[in-house]
Amino acid sequence: IQQSSTPYQTLYMFLDHTISTTNSKKHKMVLPFIEQFKQITLLDKNIELDDTIKYNILLKICRRCIFSQLESIIDIFDLRAIENQTLATNFINEQIEQHQDTTFIAHMTKILRLLESDAIPLEKIIIPLVLKSQWETIKFIVEDNKLFQRKLLQTVDGLISTDK
Repeated sequence: IQQSSTPYQTLYMFLDHTISTTNSKKHKMVLPFIEQFKQITLLDKNIELDDTIKYNILLKICRRCIFSQLESIIDIFDLRAIENQTLATNFINEQIEQHQDTTFIAHMTKILRLLESDAIPLEKIIIPLVLKSQWETIKFIVEDNKLFQRKLLQTVDGLISTDK
């Protein structure tokens, strides 16, 4: 840790190291530290983090920490701020496009919800969550068969329809 590090840079380095070197049960040791920084943010809003650190917060910390810690981390690092919205939205969009893991996509979607952003179309989030794990099988079955394509659309429509 450099002497010129801000408290936020120090917190980021601590969280990054702690979360990357502990299993999920030890995440509880991070909670008091997060709570302390929540108090600091009430007094000092001058975060002074560059986009690289903010991106790494999203990539490393938000991806690995348990969901109950996300909102506090988002608040501490002010990821809801207008100047950070594009960075966070682009990151989540990129992660949804790159990952096949539906659990991870769900986690990114929860982060987006915590950021109170609707910048990514709902379909882009929901469809992978519904179909991602079995998409190759569905494509193999349906292929170019118009009847199967129509039935698939009707089935998906029936799953999400609120007219019942």
